Amino acid sequence: MTGTTGTVTSDSHIKDVDCKDLSAFETLLRKLRNFDDKILFQLNCAIPTKSFTVEAERTCLDIKIQLERLRAQRMELINRCIAENQRYVDQAITSGSDFLGPRGRLRLMRNETIIEEIVNQQTDKTVNERCTKEALKSHA
Repeated sequence: MTGTTGTVTSDSHIKDVDCKDLSAFETLLRKLRNFDDKILFQLNCAIPTKSFTVEAERTCLDIKIQLERLRAQRMELINRCIAENQRYVDQAITSGSDFLGPRGRLRLMRNETIIEEIVNQQTDKTVNERCTKEALKSHA
């Protein structure tokens, strides 16, 4: 899939991430969040002037659809890695081996669900404000 920033993500990247590798997990998550981080810029580029208000509703809808796809990918990654790391912790406890590393990794990955909520709220606020503003312009 290609976003308006040209960022390409695919389901295979999500499935290929080794959930024991916190750096790879965070790198892919950061790439997947890139679209959210630049949403206001994208909206301003896509809807720059009053003459483009006819396209504003379509642009807003397209952006919302892309956001939903990216959010689903991010949550798939987060949930898969949480589940895998929970299994590592459980196995370590059962076998009596050191589980502090996997437990710390699990805690960090669980924290990503909270970060994901915050990112989504901020992006939704920006998109809704900008798209509502454009909708009001086009109906005025």
